[in-house]
Amino acid sequence: MRPSEPTSWLLNGHIGWRTATADRVSVGADAGIRLAADPAGPLALASADGSLGGLTLPRGMALDDSGILYLLGLDEPWIKRFDPATHSFVLLPTIGAQGQEIRQFRQPRNIAIAGRNLYVADTGNRRVQVFDRDSLNLRHVWQLKEDTYQGEPISDLDTGKVSHIFLLELGDFAVRLRRRLRPLADYISSQLAPETRQLVDTYDPSQPPSAELRAMLTEDMDRLVRDVSLYTEERFRTMRLTIETRKLIEQNPQGDDRLRLNKRLLEEAYPNEIATRLWYPVDVTTQAGVAYLLDRRYGRVYRHNPGADPHKLVVNRPNAANRWSRVLVDRQGDIYLLGEADGTAWIEIYDQNGRYQRKVVDAGNIRDQFDAPPIRLDHKQRFCLPASLARLCDRRVPAAPPPEKPLVLCAPTQMSPVTHSPLLSTADFANLPDMVVRLTQRSDPVSRYLYGRLSAGTLKRLEQYKRASLSLAELERALLDDLNCMLQAGPLYTEPVFAQLDLTDAVRALIAQKPHGTALIRLNRLLIEAAYPGAFKHHETSTLKTLTFSRAGQHVAVNPTEPSGPYVYVREGFWFSQELDSQIYGCQWRRIELDLLDLPVGSQVVVSTYTDSQLRSADDIARLPDHLWNTSYVISGPMQAPSQLDASPQHDEFLVQSREGQYLWLKLRLTGEGYATPAAGSLRVTYPRESYLTYLPAVYAADDESRWFLERFLSIFQTEWDELERRIEDIAIYFDPQAVPAGEQGEFLAYLASLLALPLEGSWNNEQKRNLLKATPRIYPQRGTINGLRAYLQVYLQNITGLTPSDQQMMPVEHSGELQDWRGYPQIVEGFRERQRLLLSVAELADLGQGAPLWGAGRLGRLQLDVYAREGEVRLVSTGDPERDVFHEYAHRFRVFLPGAWVRTADAERMVRRALDSEKPAHTRYDLCLVEPRFRVGVQSTVGLDTIIGGYPVARLARQYDDEEAPSRMPRNCLGYDTILAGRTTGAGGLPITAHTRVGIDTLLT
Repeated sequence: MRPSEPTSWLLNGHIGWRTATADRVSVGADAGIRLAADPAGPLALASADGSLGGLTLPRGMALDDSGILYLLGLDEPWIKRFDPATHSFVLLPTIGAQGQEIRQFRQPRNIAIAGRNLYVADTGNRRVQVFDRDSLNLRHVWQLKEDTYQGEPISDLDTGKVSHIFLLELGDFAVRLRRRLRPLADYISSQLAPETRQLVDTYDPSQPPSAELRAMLTEDMDRLVRDVSLYTEERFRTMRLTIETRKLIEQNPQGDDRLRLNKRLLEEAYPNEIATRLWYPVDVTTQAGVAYLLDRRYGRVYRHNPGADPHKLVVNRPNAANRWSRVLVDRQGDIYLLGEADGTAWIEIYDQNGRYQRKVVDAGNIRDQFDAPPIRLDHKQRFCLPASLARLCDRRVPAAPPPEKPLVLCAPTQMSPVTHSPLLSTADFANLPDMVVRLTQRSDPVSRYLYGRLSAGTLKRLEQYKRASLSLAELERALLDDLNCMLQAGPLYTEPVFAQLDLTDAVRALIAQKPHGTALIRLNRLLIEAAYPGAFKHHETSTLKTLTFSRAGQHVAVNPTEPSGPYVYVREGFWFSQELDSQIYGCQWRRIELDLLDLPVGSQVVVSTYTDSQLRSADDIARLPDHLWNTSYVISGPMQAPSQLDASPQHDEFLVQSREGQYLWLKLRLTGEGYATPAAGSLRVTYPRESYLTYLPAVYAADDESRWFLERFLSIFQTEWDELERRIEDIAIYFDPQAVPAGEQGEFLAYLASLLALPLEGSWNNEQKRNLLKATPRIYPQRGTINGLRAYLQVYLQNITGLTPSDQQMMPVEHSGELQDWRGYPQIVEGFRERQRLLLSVAELADLGQGAPLWGAGRLGRLQLDVYAREGEVRLVSTGDPERDVFHEYAHRFRVFLPGAWVRTADAERMVRRALDSEKPAHTRYDLCLVEPRFRVGVQSTVGLDTIIGGYPVARLARQYDDEEAPSRMPRNCLGYDTILAGRTTGAGGLPITAHTRVGIDTLLT
């Protein structure tokens, strides 16, 4: 019986891959089928950097919410924090020394940050210390032991040493004893001393337990554990005990063995309330502002919300004691625990409530569940700090580099920007006369090159200085101006001129990048300094550093020619599917459609099929000899790496060559060169084969061999016609913004945009273009209106910032059943609304002094003698009619208010202006106002437009110029604008400059 629908099997990460066997390959939801990580490579679960195969930051690293990187010393206890001002790591004071005192560590294992909480797993001291990230004040110390404990770390579960029990949740345990709901609780309560029982019975759960209750209950429980046997069948009938505990029960232990059994029974009966052995916190991690602590000894995971004192037990698996070494939490809140034994590593997955889910052995199977970390260590324990995390402000976490990209290729492109302007100043000259002599003599290629680019005035001054008729100071000023012009005019470097100079590897790496803007000015300066080594002072900020550091936070140099390190992936892997059932006896399978996400250089994907009329097991299929498999298609990677524009997913279609059979199995053989892997994104198998042979006379199908040949031959033409028919049937999708395919180069999106006369930005990706296309139906009916312009601008802001229109808080306010007003950004204010005229018909605006102020000459500031000529307020306006200034100032113009944080760069501002220019009415003008979080009475005080209450500003007297910043952003850290000097004032006001006016001590910058 032939099924009507479906006539194809689709295999992918979202519907399901139907994997039967995966040999050295990983299968992910979004990553597809890839080669597995090399067991000794950086993506293995047991990788040396402790990143669990690149799922998280390396062990001992943490990023706070402002993008600052912290390092923890694993061999020598210390904590370092990256300083963007000096581009170096600095030690945090008062914490990190070796020892057992508070703020000291022994064998620290990891560090994590959630909000303002900085967590340190102080494993050697059996505790977790929590500090305030900014003030470094101690907030919590969590330890399950007496403060006087001085012993060494205990590695095994049972040492024979008799230790006290520890009541973790004393209040909960007291409530259980008072209620006596279980036989065990009833027995323990009956064995308590009368004074202890009275305290338990009168305990108020709404109040914290007293120290007296803790001391007496602990003493009674210790006595109970030593003196009696707790186990009876009746007391533990309803409890699930571990296998190890039941083995101890069968031995009928006595003495210390009985004591050990009693402690085990109490732990398993009250896992949240009682502990009898020291815990072993080996790891801490954070996700979504919540911290998770791993206790290796008990097989437990605790969760801590910043701002709360206790930490709550989430995962409790006594059978996993001494097995887990790392904890990780994905975007959904599921908990991943790394287990290691006998040289193998695996990950056990638990949900948010601590229920076991599944087990994986390769990080590639779960990589889709995590945000790739932006930092990774190479085989020499070095890492590249992304430039976006090294800025003084506006730090952003970038996309992670591909795991197959070696650090030696990444390092030279990450250059540390200087902290001052790269242009020269008089303070930079150390030996100017020596440079002048070389310039006038023109004895080397660089001097001849620079001499030929000097201005006529400077050449004249050089001659005057040579004749001693001009001072060095006058020549210095002219020469400095010419050199700075050269720095900004364009690239100075040419191979014949600078070939004889001994340039550093960092400078040569910068030359290879062909920089522009500030980076080019910096390179030109470095070239001049290299040509005249004694003429300039070498400041640390004027030298070029790479953002490559050692694990200890020290700057290191990376040789671009050094080997790439160990393999990242295995060289070969196989994937076998489960049976695909056509439900048709003797079905001739038709075609396979394969989508490849990646096919790097040197890789290969081989697709093989096997059909049978009988159902076979997965083991039988995996053991089939190669000659029974039919190789349907072989896809090989290119000879050289494709360009970025050509690196799109590859779609291949090919005929199933296997004979008839109801069941079909697929086999993929993936090979690579070790540093990259091919990736299969989806597979679609269609059936049955409807051949054009059915339209020919029956004689052509009489012979089996002829029929087989003709079916394959005619399929060449059938495939083309089938594709054409499919496109005709699906033509409607090409006119639907949400359904239209992007195309290899986005041509289908561009075609639909051309039909709508809609310009698209060339720098947008396909998803950003689709955002504008989807918004067009609600924008076009309102074109030429404020709502239409606002909706159009919303899409541009979404593509720039990633904030959806709802995220931009574009919520209409309802007045009398109509949508009349808007709250949020962008705000568009027309000129006539800014100027509220005196209206006799409106009560609030009819009285002089109560309504809006009348028009004055100060609005435009036109200079008119005897009318408006106040110095410091007038502006030179030479066009227009003074009598009509009021109309020219307000008519046909509007202002657009946007948060400055949304439009950070000059490219982003140009994109916003293109949107406004294309959608505004042709006769109007506009002003773009980028609003900073500030409130200034009379200047920036219109609530809802330019007033934003933000954090307390951090003022700096020096601000680095950035030519890539949006030009319309308001100035920051400028004296007289948003920065004033405040201190003790005199009677007449102002700041007295005296010996006691000390910045940072008794004078604040605000």
